[in-house]
Amino acid sequence: SNLTIYPTLGSVASSGSQSVRPTTSTTYTISGTGTNGTQTNTVVVNVTPVVQNNCSLNISANPTSIVEGQSSALSWSSNNCSNLTIYPTLGSVASSGSQSVRPTTSTTYTISGTGTNGTQTNTVVVSVNNNNNDYRTCSINDFTVDSYSINAGENTRLRWNTDNCNNVSISSFGSVPTSGSRLVNPNVSMNYTLTAYGNNGGRQTRDVYVNVNRYNPAPLPLPTPTPVYNKCAVTTVATNLTQTGAQLNGIVTGSYGANTYFEYGTSVYMGSRTASRYVNSNTNFSETISGLKANTIYYFRIVSDCNNSLSTGSTEVFRTQSFPTTNVVTRIITQGTTVIGTASPVELIITNKYQSIAAGDLMDYTVTYKNIGKTRLLRPMVQVVLPTNVTLINSSQGTYSVDTHTLSAQIADLNAGDQGVIFFQARVDSIPMNNSQIPTTAILIYTTLSGSQENVMAYVINVPRIVGMMGTTTTVVSENLLGGNAFFAGFLSIGFIGWLIIILIILILMLIARSAYRGTSSKTITTQTTTTN
Repeated sequence: SNLTIYPTLGSVASSGSQSVRPTTSTTYTISGTGTNGTQTNTVVVNVTPVVQNNCSLNISANPTSIVEGQSSALSWSSNNCSNLTIYPTLGSVASSGSQSVRPTTSTTYTISGTGTNGTQTNTVVVSVNNNNNDYRTCSINDFTVDSYSINAGENTRLRWNTDNCNNVSISSFGSVPTSGSRLVNPNVSMNYTLTAYGNNGGRQTRDVYVNVNRYNPAPLPLPTPTPVYNKCAVTTVATNLTQTGAQLNGIVTGSYGANTYFEYGTSVYMGSRTASRYVNSNTNFSETISGLKANTIYYFRIVSDCNNSLSTGSTEVFRTQSFPTTNVVTRIITQGTTVIGTASPVELIITNKYQSIAAGDLMDYTVTYKNIGKTRLLRPMVQVVLPTNVTLINSSQGTYSVDTHTLSAQIADLNAGDQGVIFFQARVDSIPMNNSQIPTTAILIYTTLSGSQENVMAYVINVPRIVGMMGTTTTVVSENLLGGNAFFAGFLSIGFIGWLIIILIILILMLIARSAYRGTSSKTITTQTTTTN
């Protein structure tokens, strides 16, 4: 009688069963009273402690203090976390990785992730030293012209120098470097205005006047041809788009290294630019920008002094990502870090059959890829961004987005040494005005075994072929093409008078040859007659 079980159950019936859920190893004791007094018995339930898979996050920056225009490398890692994001700029990220950022002001970067212990966060601050430019006044040190009075048809050179200014423009030209020179050849007297803005919002202007004497003018030059804007600086595509940032990409194709930067903004007038950096010739050029608005269209272009004067790439557009909407699942392709040079584990090549193209041409592209690294690359995808004036007709694999002019092909995981090829055909609908180089961009995106997303880029550049007078064809040749092409480009640009002279020479040579032929025929007949007699 009087049966009890401790701990937990207390008084119980003479027989039965009951579930228990101890959190630690526990000895359960049953006690009862009978004619032989109080009796007891025990049983031990051993409990193995549960290991909590708590989410933990780490984020760091190197360096943590930069000068405006420089970049810092964010690095992060996590344990037992999902749905990792880094704000601002990066958005959704892998469980570990690194990414360069270029904040314009001191910024706190926050990494967030979810685990069994709920949502966890960690932060790192990147301090930006503006060199006290906010407290120094933008000033124009000099704005001069070599000759203040010239004859019509002559040239003169504008020269300028500014201090603590970050946006400089000259009327008639638009944006120019903060210091430099520019050759001008006005046909009428005119005033040039230099406008400079500082980081503190200050604005400075200065004018120079060039007088053009038309009473005894020098012979007017031939009409200046339409300027070619991307002679040696080519805008390609924007990648790694997030809600507040993007990576801008371009190519410098000139024969010499050059100071290069990107202009960007929410209108075709841009309004913002990256810091100038020196770039070697025939080199890919990329910059990461931040502080953008979500779900917004931005315009951008590359600018470089790669031909001893500013060469401006064509204006391209991109749209930043939207912030996630509740209960709406959006598939986002994360491109990760662009890996270049010998560090890349992928060999990616894009080619097409013809270098020069014209409206109506059919272009056959070949994209070849190979894992030249030593480890397996997961979930690879090939994306090809066609020029806006080119339309895809068919492809060996993948799907095509008309809105973005992008062919996307998911391919199998690449083991070391694996390779493949993708073929597709496209039609040239038109030729962009004033562009001497038309790029097609191939991107192979992959995930490493450590979980980080990376990509490698490749380009093929075509030049426009334009049908001119008298059925002749002119090809616009960029500075990085072979010398033979450059020779024929000069030969075809001799002008209408030059062609007339060449035609006259050819006609005269034909007349001389015909006269010689007739003379030879006459002598032969005479000889034959003599022989017959």
